[in-house]
Amino acid sequence: MTIEELQIIEFQQLFLVILATIIFGLVCIKRRDLRPWLYGYSSMCLGVIFTRLKLINEIFDTIGTAFLGLASYLIFLAVLLDYRATFKKDKETQKIPDQMFTVFLLFSLIAFSIEFSMIFVIFISGSMLFRIFLKKKSPTYICFLIIQLVSLLSIMFSLLENFNIIGAYEFGEGIDHILFTTFLLTSVVAFAEDLILKSEKKFRRAYNRTNLFKDIFIHDVSNLLQSILSSLELMDYYRKEMKELDIEEMMDNIRQQIKKGSLLTSNVKKLSDLEIKEGKLEIIDLSENLNAAIRLIKNRFKNQNITITLERDQAEYHVKADQNLPLMLYNLLVNSIEHNTRATKKIWIIISEKKKQDKDFIKIEIIDNGMGVPDELKEIILLSSNKIDTNFSRMGLGLYLVREIIKKYHGELEIENRIKSDHSHGSNFILFIPRR
Repeated sequence: MTIEELQIIEFQQLFLVILATIIFGLVCIKRRDLRPWLYGYSSMCLGVIFTRLKLINEIFDTIGTAFLGLASYLIFLAVLLDYRATFKKDKETQKIPDQMFTVFLLFSLIAFSIEFSMIFVIFISGSMLFRIFLKKKSPTYICFLIIQLVSLLSIMFSLLENFNIIGAYEFGEGIDHILFTTFLLTSVVAFAEDLILKSEKKFRRAYNRTNLFKDIFIHDVSNLLQSILSSLELMDYYRKEMKELDIEEMMDNIRQQIKKGSLLTSNVKKLSDLEIKEGKLEIIDLSENLNAAIRLIKNRFKNQNITITLERDQAEYHVKADQNLPLMLYNLLVNSIEHNTRATKKIWIIISEKKKQDKDFIKIEIIDNGMGVPDELKEIILLSSNKIDTNFSRMGLGLYLVREIIKKYHGELEIENRIKSDHSHGSNFILFIPRR
């Protein structure tokens, strides 16, 4: 093999390792579990760059060799950290990385050369990588294992080259080419695996949400139909003796259940739209949307004794939201009424400005004198959308919709007791909506 051909191969290797490091760096932005490996990748990349500059000055070859040796140790440390994180629940297994590191230090002190030390490092890290792979079943870790194997071959040919074995240098360059190609392959596999994991997580979440919607929908529809059926049975039983006022009361109950059903289907549709569409947020008038929600409430529950008190420091407030804002407020008000068995249902709405973490919010408190929300149910309502609990059906789709809308606004939802020591005296649902 001519010098020109070797230089071409070295240039190709340089290109491969730089490309591999860039791709792997992009993967590590999202995959924190792989970030310790990036230090090894970066050190290896610097090592290859400096060794390719040896024609300019021999000192670059020494620097490059040092970086390549450092890369082996950094990858070893990455394996130790990965092993510890993977088996963190197994106390006995947790001791292995510390034991391996101690043995590594002792061996490094007595090793005849850096090559022998690196062979030992690769052997130890390879055995731990194999256990990690058996646990995670990840294709990325298969590639890591291949890297360890090819690295071992590369070091062996480097040792043979030191003994002036004919052809060792050429074979070593070929092995290095395979090694850097494997690094690039590992980066691509890690990138593809990240996309697959995201897709899998997205579909699993969609599946869980679908099951949740089904459970809540069945729960709410069953309650609606049961209430309508009870009213019809009472009307049928007392139809000969019932006064006109009593019939009107039964009819009003049926109308209320039909309106509940209408709101339920509307909420399901809105939840589906939230999943599919990315609506644009803009600065809108909060007061106008709140007044619209209050008007709908008064019209729907006109036969009930409801008082709504609005407290605010100024006439107008503006928030960054979309067309779902009145629906979110309406659902919170409906919740305050439907889960209130008192003869007089009271709601207090308090609007104020609030700064949290150097961001400006409009704080909306919707306080009621209803039955309140137990602490365990508060946790279910406030769970992140990645954790879906079927017990959410106890509160219906309305609050779930509220949670998803406020999340879309990059706001916050908090739930407190009206009276701190006792939840049974009512709730305080607090919304924080960004002003801009």
